[in-house]
Amino acid sequence: MITDEFEKDIAKFLNEETSRVPNYLAVGTTAITAYGPTDTDCDGEIGTRLALSNSRVDNVVEYSAIRSGATVIDTASGDSYGSVALFNTITQSTTDPSEVGIAVSGVTQTTNFDVEVVTNIRVNRA
Repeated sequence: MITDEFEKDIAKFLNEETSRVPNYLAVGTTAITAYGPTDTDCDGEIGTRLALSNSRVDNVVEYSAIRSGATVIDTASGDSYGSVALFNTITQSTTDPSEVGIAVSGVTQTTNFDVEVVTNIRVNRA
């Protein structure tokens, strides 16, 4: 789920104009059904937000981050992912709404491995 503001920022980013781009990835334990322009966290957000890297090739913008197995909170049974979201700040803030929210299911991270989250946004220009 992509917010309208994020769509505008992607267009600016592709046109090499000044834009807000997400800097952090948040992981939540609760599955999302909707994300809006005023949401400021992932439901059940766990751990620290991760710094995102971004790249652009032609009409594709990619955001990625790796969550280390060493950061798993529930070391007994693993952290179950319900959603991930991209944000501009490292902490929850009413002035930093979500840019993108993604429902995730069936992923349980343990201390045995890292998880890389990659979000690709492809834009077709007319």
